[in-house]
Amino acid sequence: MKPVLLWELRQRKSYFFWWTIVTIGLITLLLLLYPSIHSQATQLNKVLNQLPVALRDLKTGGSTVDISSPVGYLNSQLYYLTLPLVQISMAIGLGSSLLAREEQNRTLELLLARPISRGKLLFAKAGSGVLLVLGVGFISALVTVWLAKVVDMQISAGYLLLASTYSSLLALSFGAIAFTLSAASAATRRSSMAVAAAVSFGGYLLATLSGLSSAIRLPAKLLPYHYYVPTDILQGKVGLGLNLYLLGLLVVCTIVSWLGFRHRDIS
Repeated sequence: MKPVLLWELRQRKSYFFWWTIVTIGLITLLLLLYPSIHSQATQLNKVLNQLPVALRDLKTGGSTVDISSPVGYLNSQLYYLTLPLVQISMAIGLGSSLLAREEQNRTLELLLARPISRGKLLFAKAGSGVLLVLGVGFISALVTVWLAKVVDMQISAGYLLLASTYSSLLALSFGAIAFTLSAASAATRRSSMAVAAAVSFGGYLLATLSGLSSAIRLPAKLLPYHYYVPTDILQGKVGLGLNLYLLGLLVVCTIVSWLGFRHRDIS
């Protein structure tokens, strides 16, 4: 199991490097803009809060915009949409390819010819994906904490680390969906990326707009974005619903992927 995990990590070095560069570049740009935006916060807040509610909520998740505060700025510019968007794209692409690439190259049979069970192979692949996503998230979190000090953003480093961690975990939840579909059957493998993307960005739209219509509130509660509230996390408050959802999704994905993969015909 360990050799497979380490081999997968070596194979993904360039993937890890470029996603880290992209994420760090994005965080750097947004945080270095904070001093100039902060100096014009009154005018910008007035403009943003006069936008239609639906349009404003797409950026803030239903919170009133206050760019003058670190929490308001980080929520609207980084943690609610921008950073999760990058991390979700990475996680879905990774989750859908960890097994699919091996199958397409016809090397999965060679791996299974070794003295390793299907279950161990599955968990080694999943473990490498988790390490890669969390690795990018960890480096990004450290950069965020450092830049926040550089621009004199008055917010706890612990809260920044917490928000960065949950952004990575949110992305992992969608990567887990893609990985599970890729592992479960040949039919679901072909649609793993599309389904995970639809669940993630569809969930974002439903959660964001659920305050406008009661008809979409129930569907929104079935998706992770409903429970992801960066304004609370940036103040050290993490809802029980988010933790339960992430844990429940992990359990379901683990069971479904294991049951599906162990009975699959991969020839």
